[in-house]
Amino acid sequence: MIKVRSFIPFILSLFFISCKQPFTSEQKEFYLWIKKGEVAETFCKGNSFNKYSILVPENYELSKAYPLIICFDPHADGSLPLNLLKIYANTANCVITSSNRIKNGMSIDEMEYIFLEFLSDVKRKVKIDTSQIYLVGFSGGARVAGYVTRLVQKVQGIVACSAGYSLNTGPCINTISIAGNEDMNYLEVKQFNKLLDQKQCQHVLLTFNGKHQWPDSNLLSYAVDVLRIWKSGKSYFDTSTFSQKCFKNHMIEIENFKVANHWSDLLLQYYLLKQMRMAYANITDINILNEKIYMLESTKELTDALNNEMKLEEIETQTQLEIHQAFTAQANITWWKNKISGLQKLAANTSANPDYLMARRLLGYVSLLSYSLSNQALNSRNWENTKKLLTIYEMADPQNPDLHYFKACYYANTGENFFAIQSLKKSVELGLNHPEKMMVDPLLAPIQKLIQFDSLLKN
Repeated sequence: MIKVRSFIPFILSLFFISCKQPFTSEQKEFYLWIKKGEVAETFCKGNSFNKYSILVPENYELSKAYPLIICFDPHADGSLPLNLLKIYANTANCVITSSNRIKNGMSIDEMEYIFLEFLSDVKRKVKIDTSQIYLVGFSGGARVAGYVTRLVQKVQGIVACSAGYSLNTGPCINTISIAGNEDMNYLEVKQFNKLLDQKQCQHVLLTFNGKHQWPDSNLLSYAVDVLRIWKSGKSYFDTSTFSQKCFKNHMIEIENFKVANHWSDLLLQYYLLKQMRMAYANITDINILNEKIYMLESTKELTDALNNEMKLEEIETQTQLEIHQAFTAQANITWWKNKISGLQKLAANTSANPDYLMARRLLGYVSLLSYSLSNQALNSRNWENTKKLLTIYEMADPQNPDLHYFKACYYANTGENFFAIQSLKKSVELGLNHPEKMMVDPLLAPIQKLIQFDSLLKN
C-alpha cells in the first residue's frame, strides 16, 4: 500500500511537469506535420499570403532548441538555398528557412513587415537557440540579410553571396563573403571586404569558378560552418564531422600545391592560405599555414602578383565607369557593337588569364545595367528607349530569360502579339518560371486573353 505522504510529492511532480512542457501545442502540431530532412512550404498563422520554405534535420526533436539559418533569395525562391544546404542541415543539426515573399524591388516597410511576421511564425513552430541565428543571402538577398540585422538581436554571422551590404555603426557582425570569378559584382565584393578590414571585422572572402549565382552546396555549407566555428569555438570544431572533413580536404589541397605557372595561380594559393588561417585561428594548429604564408610574402613573385591584380582591378573599374557613362550619354548602337564585340572576343580567349574573366564580368555588368534600365523604360512606357536598351541587352547576354521576358512585354505593347508569345516561350525555355507574375503583369495585359498565352501557362 502506498503511503499518502510519499504519494503527494509524486502527484505534485506530475502536475509541474504537465504545466512546464518543453514544447507548445503549435510546436507539436508542426512536428507531426513536417517531413524531417526535406524542404517544405508553409505560411504564417493568419496570413496564407506570407509563405516560406523550411527544413528541419532528419533527427529533429520536439524538446531541443536548434540553431537557425535564415536565407534570402532575390527572386523569393526559398526552396533554392534550402536545397543547397539540405545535406548540411541534416549533418550539422540546424533548422533552415527562407521567405518565399521577400524579393528584389520591395519597399523597406513591406520587407520589414513580411520578415518580422515570418520570423515570429518560425519561432512559434520551432524551438530556436536564439544565441545561434545566422543569415545567408545572394545578391539583393545579401543586402536584405545585412539590413535585417537591425531587426534581429544577436545575429552571429552573415554569409553574403555576390554582394556587400550596408555596414551598421554598431559592432561588426562576422561575415563570410562569396563571389564567382565571373560575377559582375566581383569587384564590389572585394571592395566590401576592404571595408570589413578597415573596421577590423572577423571575415573571410571565398571565391569560386562561376557567374552571378548561388555558390554550390559544398561552398555554401562550408561558409555557414565557419560562422558556427567562430561562434562556438574549438568544442564545436572538435565534435563536428563536417568541420573536420572540410579542414582535412583543404589541408590536402594545400599539401598538393604545384608550382604556379601564372601570377593569378599564385594568388589563388596565397588567398586560400589566408582564408584558412582566418577561418581556423585559435581553433586548431595552423603553424604550417603561417609558415607557408610567411614564405610567400617574402617573395618578389607574390609582390608582383599583387601589383598585377591591383592594375587589372583599376582597368576593370575604369571600364565599368565607361560603360555606365555610355548608358547615361545614350551612346549609339555602333559604339555598343564594337565595345561588346571586343569584350566577347577577350572573354572567349581563355588563354588570356585572368583577362578573360574580367571581360566576362564586364559583359555581366552590361547585362545588369541593361536589365535595370530596360525595366525602367518598360514601366515608363518609353518604347523607343526600351527597344534600344533591349538591343544592347541581347548583344551582351542573349540567353538571359529576363531579356526575353522584357522583349515579350515590349512586343505586347507595340502590337506584335506573335513575337510577344514567342519571346515569352523563349524566356520559359531558358528557365523563367513565374506563371503567377505573367498572369497579373500589366505589361502583358494585351496578350493575357490570347489562347496561346493560356496554353503557355498550362504547359
